[in-house]
Amino acid sequence: ETDGNILYNDLKFLKMLYAAFGDKFQASRYVVDARSDTKEDIYEFLAEAVNVAIFVDCENVDPYAFGATILNLDEGVLSKIKKIILYDDVNTSTAWDYITDIMAIPVVKKDIERVLDNKSLVDITMTAGVCEEYYRNDMESIILASSDSDFWGLIKQLPRARFLVLNEFRKTSGAIIEQLDQYSIMHCYMSDFAQDTVQKFKSDVLYLGLMEKIKHFNETGEFGTLDVNELLQQLFYDANIIGAEGQIKKEKDDLSKKSLVNQI
Repeated sequence: ETDGNILYNDLKFLKMLYAAFGDKFQASRYVVDARSDTKEDIYEFLAEAVNVAIFVDCENVDPYAFGATILNLDEGVLSKIKKIILYDDVNTSTAWDYITDIMAIPVVKKDIERVLDNKSLVDITMTAGVCEEYYRNDMESIILASSDSDFWGLIKQLPRARFLVLNEFRKTSGAIIEQLDQYSIMHCYMSDFAQDTVQKFKSDVLYLGLMEKIKHFNETGEFGTLDVNELLQQLFYDANIIGAEGQIKKEKDDLSKKSLVNQI
């Protein structure tokens, strides 16, 4: 009785269930959706907007957290968003190559080439892209998906634009949150949104990554490794899939049983 009604709280129920068997539930992001006031802040931002574009710093954003955020919002309020523009780099997750498939909003993907191998140009290119959309295409409301504090300079240089920042708790400094709050810039954590909506997408990304490796093998005769564990490790690394150890192990086992057995 002291635990309250666990039937209406998935997280509480799972924590108690795991504890009963001497274990600890560590995958809360798969079952806990964002609080209603977090969604209401986004809905309020969109309701007051005329033209909205989302700009995504693919280097600094978890593709599954971003996907979960958009997919957990009511489709009816997303009509104000004209497009999602991805600014991608060669070193980011392969998931960005396929995220268009799960989005109802038009997606433009910009692959940003490097001049120097050790220097990304994503931030500066995205900054220029935001300015172009604001001044040339009248995107007066801008959603920035990034936890990078460098974009504070962009926000300050466009004082008449309306900004909403989508960031991730583990990547965002307290200093930038203080600045956003001080200047009344709306922000919310993408990591607050439950990722159950992107589980199939994760599986698809892993499967497509495997197909790419098989295609490469058929064309070149090179596969990299025939060790199943090493192959799974590489696929998950390329797809940038992270999480609780038990959940990752389950996902690796599922991929191995459903795909590797049939393909290798």
